[in-house]
Amino acid sequence: MLLDRKRVKFWQRIIFGFMALLMAGFGIAGVLGAFPGCGGGGPAPTTERIEQLEATLQASPTAAATLRSLAEAYQQLGAQEPQGSEAQIAAWQTAVDYYQRYIEALGDPADDAGATQKLVDTYITLASLYTQLGDAEALVRVYGQLTDLQPNEAENYLYYGQAAQNAGRTDLAILAYRKYLELEPDSQFAADVRALLEELTGEPEPSPSATDGG
Repeated sequence: MLLDRKRVKFWQRIIFGFMALLMAGFGIAGVLGAFPGCGGGGPAPTTERIEQLEATLQASPTAAATLRSLAEAYQQLGAQEPQGSEAQIAAWQTAVDYYQRYIEALGDPADDAGATQKLVDTYITLASLYTQLGDAEALVRVYGQLTDLQPNEAENYLYYGQAAQNAGRTDLAILAYRKYLELEPDSQFAADVRALLEELTGEPEPSPSATDGG
């Protein structure tokens, strides 16, 4: 079956949506005109900021705000480096490490009413970084965390399924896509997800009407 234009655009969003997340995560760098390949003011201001933050962190190694600021600074530094360079990869990997430390510093979301949203925002940023770093397994873990935090957010399961499929974890991808259909059985993209599941499982995926006996 040929996909209509809206559905093609949807699957393009599933595949390339991480790039939009990445660009959103680089909002500060964008102000400086320092996206990859766009030139800008060079890395000096960012490296100076990193030195200041690292000195601050020495005095308080578990300060969540400082850890977050360092992660963002290294993320910005990576955006200033040549695309695909070792320097860019190293900066983004350091950003990942600081984001992970930030998550640990946040503690249990149950103890902080705003912690869940902070975690969601951080995992989305990590997803964009892991996509750029080509770490498929880490991407699967991140979307697993997001679905735990937002169990009723259907779109997360689409990204989770795509990540699992790209990592060669077909069984997990099937579970994620089926969860999406459970949450959004009548969405405009549900037919495409069912077609994908049929391709993955070799069996037709029942539509809501078939399940209800209609």
